Amino acid sequence: MDFRPLINLCESTNTKYHINGKTAPLTSIRVGNTAKLIVFPTEMHVFCQIIDNILTNNYKYVILGNGTNSYFCDVYDGVVVVTNGIDTVLVSENDMIATCGASLKNCANNALCHSLAGLEFAYGIPGTIGGALYMNAEAFGSTIGQFVLKSVVYDTLTRQISELSSNESHLFGKKCSIFSAKRYILLETTLRLIPSTFDFVKNKTCELLKKRNSSQPLDMPSAGSAFKRNGNYYVSKLIDEAGLKGFRIGGAEVSKKHAGFIVNSSGATANDINKLIEYIKHKIYDKYQIKLIEEIIYIE
Repeated sequence: MDFRPLINLCESTNTKYHINGKTAPLTSIRVGNTAKLIVFPTEMHVFCQIIDNILTNNYKYVILGNGTNSYFCDVYDGVVVVTNGIDTVLVSENDMIATCGASLKNCANNALCHSLAGLEFAYGIPGTIGGALYMNAEAFGSTIGQFVLKSVVYDTLTRQISELSSNESHLFGKKCSIFSAKRYILLETTLRLIPSTFDFVKNKTCELLKKRNSSQPLDMPSAGSAFKRNGNYYVSKLIDEAGLKGFRIGGAEVSKKHAGFIVNSSGATANDINKLIEYIKHKIYDKYQIKLIEEIIYIE
């Protein structure tokens, strides 16, 4: 496929791009090989132009923030748009406006500086606000969706910028949202946070961060929870009880610290992860008659 039209746009807007770029460094689990084209917009209007160009030329594409819940196939034959350079956070009274590439750490830090509660759970999540809304990020009993007031989006069907003007219009569910259907691409969102005190927000953030550090394998490349919670069952507990902690295929391993995580222990490939996921699903179904559903996203 001829990517020259998109390359020309990148060059005319001083947007960095890589031809046959490496994809593993774009993900937190460090798995992938190459993509035909990777682009790194840093301005919102350029991001919109890039999406429009992609749709006009019918390129295969994926939009990525920090790649914290994803891994790539060996050769991705399309365009990867990396948004984490579009990282702006503004606070006005109780509202926070964050662009799609804003890191959750940046958002949580801004909330702390303005003594606003609600995002303490998000401080240790290494993703972006775009990825958080896509998956309705959840931790310690809180979800990002409960704080979303409205969002500005790019509609890939009409090729127009529009607004999701209420929380309900985002269709937040368990690890999903309206963005999961991929018609709408998040540009920016407004979060309505809770007035509090600096000390309360700081103490709560530190408390949750300590819990995360003590229970998750943050010292190894991973993509967070590999499977969605199944009803009342904690998937990590099922995997642990099935004796799969530390089980590995190639370089992909069930974390010895948290059985819900798959880690890259040594040069894991997409094929290693795929085989390990299928093995875990098979074992859990055989033992408990429970079907696991992946939370981690395979980009192929």
